[in-house]
Amino acid sequence: KSESTQINPSTSTHLLVYFKLSFATLVVNGIEGIICLNKTDLAADEEETERFCEIYRKAGYSVIAASAKTGEGVKEIQSLIKGRTVAFAGLSGVGKSSLLKRITGADLQVGSVSRIERGKHTTRHVELIEAAGGYVFDTPGFSRLEADTLRAADLWQFFPEIAPLHGTCRFRTCNHIGEPGCSVKEAVNGGSIAQNRYDSYIEIYNKLKDIKDWERKD
Repeated sequence: KSESTQINPSTSTHLLVYFKLSFATLVVNGIEGIICLNKTDLAADEEETERFCEIYRKAGYSVIAASAKTGEGVKEIQSLIKGRTVAFAGLSGVGKSSLLKRITGADLQVGSVSRIERGKHTTRHVELIEAAGGYVFDTPGFSRLEADTLRAADLWQFFPEIAPLHGTCRFRTCNHIGEPGCSVKEAVNGGSIAQNRYDSYIEIYNKLKDIKDWERKD
């Protein structure tokens, strides 16, 4: 579970993990999840954007850096929409509607910044837009994501960089949270797995292990 309500919410690697957990459960239905890092014009420099993108590319994900203001990434996203039906999902304030307006040319309502730095939520329903040779779902923003249908012991399956190492640790029952002889921890120390990705794994694991079976949402 992760929460944020700011109009320009900080980039959260932990929140992205929750997104990818959701995407992973849909892979069997042929749904592909792509990370779009929007508002790159607000980054301190290009190196900051590239460092963030590289973390997820290294983990095996497709990542697009984009900006509704500068047009960065627009053509790449349009090429992905062609011949497909896609959905934009994200926190309130990340600029989904502004980016979609730039991509599709549709007259979408875009929120302004409130004085208390919270998004004025303007997308209140799911809208299907025909654009770029395909269809796009513009979905309402949200402030919370949950992953309480998963079990802590199964979490490794949803981290592409951890999954190949599962079963190679000293102990077969290793959950990769600090056990001796853990191959995953060795990979983190060696730099082949990003520290913040491992931190996200630990954070979510600790939350999931405290959920009782009767509390899970099936």
